Amino acid sequence: LPSGDQSDHRLALRNIAGMVKPGGILIIDHRNYDYILNTGCAPQGKNIYYKSDLTQDITTSVLWVNNKPHMVTLDYTVQVPASGESPEELRYLPLPL
Repeated sequence: LPSGDQSDHRLALRNIAGMVKPGGILIIDHRNYDYILNTGCAPQGKNIYYKSDLTQDITTSVLWVNNKPHMVTLDYTVQVPASGESPEELRYLPLPL
């Protein structure tokens, strides 16, 4: 589990940024996170994490601690051909920059 001071997240971002070529650009997209906080639901439409036509259901949970978003959890049910249903989980964690 990540530490409460988010040092694990900062280290991960530093490691990712360190892989960018000199003069390269690192883009971090947080639109879905903001949308989820504003609506309480994952955005509808194409999904970049799973092939959209395989996703059967997405359940969104937002954990608030002291009136601040602490964690967003997306529980996916994915229909895998020839294998049946497969539950998957994706978590968004806020990182103040």
